[in-house]
Amino acid sequence: MTVPQSNAQTRSLLDHNLPLFVYSYSSRGFPDVIERMRHSFSYVPSYLISLYDYAYVIPKDLIKVDDERIRIWDSGGYETRQDEDYSAVYPAPSGSKTWSKADYVDSAKRIPWNGYDILASYDSHSQGVALHQQIEQALELFNKVDGEYFRDLVVHLSDGSDPALLMDTLRLYVDEFHILGLIEKEVAPTWVHGACFIHRVRTALSALSPNRYIPIHIFGCFDPKTVIRFAMAGADIFDGLTWMRYLFLDRSTLYKREVEYTVEVDRLRSAGDMELSIMIHNIEEMEHLRSDIVYAISVGDTSDFELEKADVCAALKGCPELGGV
Repeated sequence: MTVPQSNAQTRSLLDHNLPLFVYSYSSRGFPDVIERMRHSFSYVPSYLISLYDYAYVIPKDLIKVDDERIRIWDSGGYETRQDEDYSAVYPAPSGSKTWSKADYVDSAKRIPWNGYDILASYDSHSQGVALHQQIEQALELFNKVDGEYFRDLVVHLSDGSDPALLMDTLRLYVDEFHILGLIEKEVAPTWVHGACFIHRVRTALSALSPNRYIPIHIFGCFDPKTVIRFAMAGADIFDGLTWMRYLFLDRSTLYKREVEYTVEVDRLRSAGDMELSIMIHNIEEMEHLRSDIVYAISVGDTSDFELEKADVCAALKGCPELGGV
């Protein structure tokens, strides 16, 4: 696949969608993921599914070539590794099938590409592996998958990683990927740390690639308050499972049972119906928020986000103390 060389080509797909909110589906922690997809799939404007779930779990009739939504195909690492999921309310056991680089390539080759697809690089649970080795492996596997898709280069960072080191490494590969993927829990022990890290990476990416905009994708970040602050710091794409785990209300993330005290008693007769209603409600909440952010960016009016703007400005001023800017 040829990587676009112009700013216009990359933005032709993503510009009107940035920031992009991507609704993730996963079999990890959601044994009823197929039912959830069938009830909510038509409501989500973009979605993320792992290649693992595409290979073993998701009915193929749900994935259509004429679906013109932006779709992110994750590597399958989340479904198969044993690490803790910090957004899960209860333990989320990993998948029972084996998963390898060959499985990743085979599953990707079966995707009916629609021209709006984003493929995340293979996750080899590689935290601690040198950055250049991670990137070389990702590019090697991308080259084995033919199709019209955008390359989302996901890098794992060790504790205390310096954005400068990341950018020095990316300098050698900047023309070989479209999107830079970062893991929220690796760059953001708090949102302040995350905002500082993202701001430094965005500043460096702009200097490194002045003629082609490279969006920053924060994997596992879908909390409304955090999304707003990270978008202000320079991130562009957000995904996560929290929209199926919690209740979003007025830019806050609440324990789902809070909704029981805001509706009529008769609506609580069916727990399943309430669960699905919350999912649809959360989609509407997030899309309303996204519209507000897009409007604020397009007209330069941040009056709806004065609190968040003040927070981010204060965070960035303190970045030197955090090893930041």
